[in-house]
Amino acid sequence: MPSFDKQFVRDALDAMGWDHDPPAPHLDPEVITETRAKYVEAFERLTGRSFEAHLKEVGAV
Repeated sequence: MPSFDKQFVRDALDAMGWDHDPPAPHLDPEVITETRAKYVEAFERLTGRSFEAHLKEVGAV
């Protein structure tokens, strides 16, 4: 089973050399895209519903 925690983002920030003092650096677009994909997958597994269909239902698209 895939991991849905924030370790992916933590690892990306560490790879950028962030010293953990605020503010955090901006994330690369690839990290943002991959993080979104992980959360969309988690939503769909938990709810059994398509995330895109949910966005349409709540008027977000």
